[in-house]
Amino acid sequence: MDSEHIFDTQGIYIGRLFTLGGSALFLIGSFIAAYFAYKDYQEALEAEPASLHKGKRR
Repeated sequence: MDSEHIFDTQGIYIGRLFTLGGSALFLIGSFIAAYFAYKDYQEALEAEPASLHKGKRR
């Protein structure tokens, strides 16, 4: 193996490592955002006036 081939391979692996790390951070961030969105949605449903609940009338 010549040094140019090793250098190119090293660059490819570093690029793949950054891609994998970015994908993992995006996935973790998506789960965190979904968790907080669901939590806020549940709080909004609990704070909703009783007259607006489905199936109930004034």
